[in-house]
Amino acid sequence: MFSAIRDMTSAAIGLVVGIVVAIAACVLVYEGLPFGLVDGRVDTERQAAREGYVREARAIAAEAKAAELQRQLEAGRKALAGYADLLTAAQKAETLASDQLEKRISDYEAQLAAAGRSCLLDSHDLDWLRQ
Repeated sequence: MFSAIRDMTSAAIGLVVGIVVAIAACVLVYEGLPFGLVDGRVDTERQAAREGYVREARAIAAEAKAAELQRQLEAGRKALAGYADLLTAAQKAETLASDQLEKRISDYEAQLAAAGRSCLLDSHDLDWLRQ
């Protein structure tokens, strides 16, 4: 009788241990072994999350690069507009200076002509003298 009880207890303990081992094995296979032997749900989700982070980081980097290029383009446009304004101002100043010089030359020639000391040489005369 004790033998039958002992056999039944051993069988029950064996059954419980077998069930616990089977459940543990299923959980380890499903969740993944920490040694990388089996890729389970956790490893698959972790890898998918990493891929998502990589995609998101690449998208953020591309957006930042596009924003930086846009900023540089706008800065270049502003600098070009500034240089165009400077060029226009320099050309106006040069034109004004040239006009003033021409006026001074014509006034001086008028003074010389009024004093009877005008120079009657032209470019052909100067070319003849150089020969």
